[in-house]
Amino acid sequence: MKCNYRVFGEVLAFDATYSTNQYNMIFVPFTGVDHHKNCVTIAATLLYDETIESFTWMLEQFLEAHGKQPRLVLTDQDPTMKQAIAKVFNESVHRLCMWHIMDKLPHKIDGDVLQNTNLRRHKWLSDMFSIRDQWVPGYFRDIPMCCLMKTTSRCESSNALSKVNSSASNTLVQFMLCFEIAIDGQRYWQRISEHKTESTSAALSTPLPIEAHAALVYTRSIFKEVQKEISKALLSCMNGRPDVVDGYEHYTVSHFEKGTVIGDYTVKINMSDNSVTCSCMLFTRIGYLCRHVFSAYRFRGINKIPDKYIAPRWKKDALPKKVFNLEFRYGVDSSESFKLRSEALNLAQQCGDRLRGDSVKLAWFVEQIKAIKNKIFEEVPTDPSSNNKGGVFEELVGESQPDSVSFVAPQGIRNKGCGRSRRLIGPGEKAKKKQKRKQSHGDEDNNEENDEDIDEDSDEDSDVEQEEKKELQIVWKTCLP
Repeated sequence: MKCNYRVFGEVLAFDATYSTNQYNMIFVPFTGVDHHKNCVTIAATLLYDETIESFTWMLEQFLEAHGKQPRLVLTDQDPTMKQAIAKVFNESVHRLCMWHIMDKLPHKIDGDVLQNTNLRRHKWLSDMFSIRDQWVPGYFRDIPMCCLMKTTSRCESSNALSKVNSSASNTLVQFMLCFEIAIDGQRYWQRISEHKTESTSAALSTPLPIEAHAALVYTRSIFKEVQKEISKALLSCMNGRPDVVDGYEHYTVSHFEKGTVIGDYTVKINMSDNSVTCSCMLFTRIGYLCRHVFSAYRFRGINKIPDKYIAPRWKKDALPKKVFNLEFRYGVDSSESFKLRSEALNLAQQCGDRLRGDSVKLAWFVEQIKAIKNKIFEEVPTDPSSNNKGGVFEELVGESQPDSVSFVAPQGIRNKGCGRSRRLIGPGEKAKKKQKRKQSHGDEDNNEENDEDIDEDSDEDSDVEQEEKKELQIVWKTCLP
C-alpha cells in the first residue's frame, strides 16, 4: 500500500461503509487508481464513530504512515470529513463527488429545471451554487491528474469488494483476514494486467512511429487511451502552418467530428526543446498528451513522445517487481527465520518446475527431499511451535500473543448506516421520501400549489425572470459532466 501510494497517490477518494463486523465499526478505505486504471487500496481504517475527532485522528495516522499529503481528495458531502480534511490535509484540494450532487437534483427540485421560475429562492440550489468551486470540473482543470477520479464510485467499488468477503457477524480478526483476501484479489488482478502488458504485443492502428513508441512505454490500458488520441490526430484533426512568436510555434488545430468542426485548439511548441502546451489541458488533467498535440507533432516530424510528457505513473515499470513478493504483505513475519523458510520453499518450487518434464530426474529429486526430511525429523523430533498454545495463530497473523490485553470490544456504536430501526437518515434519503409524499397527494393538490407559486411571482418583472432563466441554463450547462 505504501508503494502504491508513492506512485499513485496524487488523487485519492475515501468513504465510510458499514456492517463490516459485529461491532458496527465504520470501515474507511482510501482508494486510488494504478497504472492499469484499476482500483488500489492505499490505506484503510476502522473507526468507532464519524465525528470530527475520529476523522482527524484517521488522517493524522494516514500522514504518519505515508509521510505526505495527496494532491486532491475526493469525498461526499459529509461535513465532519470536510472539517477534518481542512485541518489535517491543509496542502490538499478537497473536492466533492459530482455524482452525489447531481443525483440529488431531481429529489430537491420539482418539475423541469429550465422551466421552473422559483429557483432563485431555492435554498439547496443556492447552497450548491455557492460551493460550485468544490464540485464543478471546470474549477479543477489546472490541478494535475484532477480528472483521474470525478466521483467516489471507485471508492464504493472497493467497499463492495470488502463486503463480498466479509459479513456483519465477523469478529475483528475475521474481518482482517477477509480484508486480506480482498487485497489479495487486487494484487491478483494487478499481476494479471502486468503479465498482459509484458507478454503480449500491442496492435498498432496507424503507421506513425510515435504510436509504436507509445506502445513501448505505456501499460496496455493506458496505451489504448493514447492510441485513441493518436488515431484521432490523424483522422479528425487538421492544422496549417504555425505562426512563430518568441521561439514558439503556435498551431491552431481544428477538431472535426463527422465532417463538422466542433472546436479549435491552440497548441504551442517550444522550438528549442519540443515542450508543448494545449488549450484543452488534457496532459494536466489526466497525464498523457492529447490529439491536438499529436497533430502538431506529426506536422513537425516528432516521432517520439518527449520524456517530460510520459508520466511515471502510467509507465510499464511504475511499480518495482519486488512489490509482489510475499514479504511485502501486511502482517507477514519479517524475521530472519521466516525469510530463510520462504527461500527454502521457493527453491524447492523452482526445482520442481524445472524437472516437470523429466519423470526420472523428478523421482530422484523426490528421493533427495525425502532424505533431507528424514534427517531433519531425526534431529528435530518435535515441532517447536507445538509447545506454544498460540503458535499457530501467531504464525498466521505474523504477530506474537501479548501477555495482557488492555482493550475490550466496543459497545453501543451508532452510525448512519448501521441498519437498525432507529438508524440516522441522511439528507438524500429524506429528500426522496419527501418527493414520494408530494407525488401521492394527487394532481389536484399539485395544481393548487403551482397556482399559489404563480400568484406569488405574478408581480415579478418578466424581463428579470427571463434573464434568470438564461443564467440558470448557463450554470447547469457548466455543471453537467
